[in-house]
Amino acid sequence: MTAPPPRPLLLASAPPPLLAGTDAVFHEIETLAEAFGGTVISLHPFADPARRFPMAAMGLTKLPQILGAASRCDLVHVFNPAPYGFPLLRLLRKPVVYTVTAALDAATPPRGRAALHRVGALVTSNRHDEAILAAAGFGNLRQIGPGHELAQFAALARRPPGAIGGPLKLLSASAPWNAAQFEIKGIDALLDAVALSPGLQLTLVLRGRFRDLAEARIGALGIAGRVSVLDGRQDMPALVDAADALILTTKRPEVLKAWPHSLLEGLAAGKPVIVSRSMPMAAFVSDHQCGVVVETVDGPAIAAAAGEIARRYPRYAGAAASFVWQDFSVQRMLAEYEALYRSVTGAARR
Repeated sequence: MTAPPPRPLLLASAPPPLLAGTDAVFHEIETLAEAFGGTVISLHPFADPARRFPMAAMGLTKLPQILGAASRCDLVHVFNPAPYGFPLLRLLRKPVVYTVTAALDAATPPRGRAALHRVGALVTSNRHDEAILAAAGFGNLRQIGPGHELAQFAALARRPPGAIGGPLKLLSASAPWNAAQFEIKGIDALLDAVALSPGLQLTLVLRGRFRDLAEARIGALGIAGRVSVLDGRQDMPALVDAADALILTTKRPEVLKAWPHSLLEGLAAGKPVIVSRSMPMAAFVSDHQCGVVVETVDGPAIAAAAGEIARRYPRYAGAAASFVWQDFSVQRMLAEYEALYRSVTGAARR
């Protein structure tokens, strides 16, 4: 008889989102916890992720809670945007799996390398980031893609897609964590693009904060009639169905999940996407011609990308409709992590 899967202690470097279910990383963490009977603890001492705290001290304010939970689990699974060897890792006596959740920059070397070399597995979600870590000398690498429930979005796909009969309706659903991310996540550039392009309409989804700031910027650009700002939990299938294309760009890829859920939802529904070159997902979009990749994150570049999609909409939407959403299923992700959990705990016993 097959033994039950190992129980993980899941450690997130960020606090839970203000609105439950609106953060892609926490959604995957909670999915793993439910599937494997795991415990979830945030290493961050504050509820607001914008409050600064030394990376080296992450988890130390909750050390008794973490060590107690680790004693009742079979392994520890850490989630952090970048490969950073937290000092906390030296205090753990269980096998460690470490998932890098955001995109990597080859010019930024991992910090705390010794601790990272000792983990049972260093997990990335794409070949771009795995290649960066391999070039940096890491051999304990695994690649596991995200798992997301996409069937309800796939049911929305229209075949064959038709031409755009009016304004191109864009959906942006990766909200900023802090005010600086209006620029970093390309939201300012996106609003500039709407101002430059009378044929663009935008729906902007926020996470329960910064609505006043967004509406002030929209008002200053004179585009309030073509931009809808939604705040809080939303009916994402309905929003994706109403959109013609989805957009997410960034000037710093490390602030984004390598496979943002909103873009996967759009592709599953047969909607083309606009992404920036620095994102790992850009290679996928280019290879499959299911959207447009912008080289710079600014208003003119985004306006041009939106115009290209509008002119050739059947071509891009047709490519998006060929997206194999089952490759990103929750069942596949769980099976791959279960195999990894069994591997690292088995290796620790030998």
